[in-house]
Amino acid sequence: YFVARLFSKKRSKTIDQNILTRVLEKETWPGRLQVISRTPGIFIDVSHNLHGINATLSFLSKFIKKEKLHIMIGLVRDKDYKGIAKTICTYAASITVCEPDTERKLDGKIFTREIKKIQKNVQFSKDSRQAYDSIRVKLKHDESLLVIGSHYLAGTLLKIINLT
Repeated sequence: YFVARLFSKKRSKTIDQNILTRVLEKETWPGRLQVISRTPGIFIDVSHNLHGINATLSFLSKFIKKEKLHIMIGLVRDKDYKGIAKTICTYAASITVCEPDTERKLDGKIFTREIKKIQKNVQFSKDSRQAYDSIRVKLKHDESLLVIGSHYLAGTLLKIINLT
């Protein structure tokens, strides 16, 4: 809304607030806490730094208890993986580490070792599709899966589940 107001002021045009609100309500941003399934809950979020991941998990924790949340995560090398490991362990019952499909990927084994210092229920999978399918079929109806950490990982999974 703020951007639209600036645009209209600069161009000396008036933008109807009701029309703008209706348009924005219909807008979707794939990978931004995108709901794939409600029962069980499956979400994909492209948060990829400590601040964004913490914000997403803090929000979800209002609705999903730690013992019901499973996280699938893949990061690129330039991220604060130690800080992210501490954060995700605070919110997740289990964690599956994958490597995003990019040359910039963080070595999943290194990230997994870091998480294991804090939480034992962690595994590493080289194959994100296999990991996703494995977690999904094990989810109980009252549990949730959050795929997070990278645009690359989110994009790969959205293609796999035919949502792009």
